[in-house]
Amino acid sequence: MWRLDFAALRLAVKKLAARAQKKGGTLIVVGSPRTPKEAWAIVREMTAGGANTARVEKNEVRYPVLLNDADEQFVTADSVSMISEAIITGKPVGLIPVEPDARGRRRLGRDPEETRIRDPRRFWKDVAAQRLAGTVDKPLRGKVEEPVAMAVAAVRRVLPGLLD
Repeated sequence: MWRLDFAALRLAVKKLAARAQKKGGTLIVVGSPRTPKEAWAIVREMTAGGANTARVEKNEVRYPVLLNDADEQFVTADSVSMISEAIITGKPVGLIPVEPDARGRRRLGRDPEETRIRDPRRFWKDVAAQRLAGTVDKPLRGKVEEPVAMAVAAVRRVLPGLLD
């Protein structure tokens, strides 16, 4: 029910490529099997000739490896999983906006609080309120507990002595 906002993507890639160039870093753009051809065309256009850009179009590198190695994470907002994985790294995260497609506009309506359907806009609102992720211009480093440690602590509280 969501699609990339191609104008926002174009601007994000332009800004991130310039940022990498200025800082002497490398912009690594990673897609998925669902990444539209139009999005890759924009990425190629906006990074053409950039020595500090790499594109991972065919899963040549595992996503968790890239997350661990990157200094900052910029993810499209359509995937709650990708946003969560980026936040858990403890590195600055910026979201690249998406917009509802025609089906999304029909099913979700304008106000995410008025729908009973799982609506990622509520998740984005919560992420912003907790300052866990920012924007392309101002990525934020959120503070979250490591999920495995949280799970172990919860199990230890429920089953005292079992794991000692």
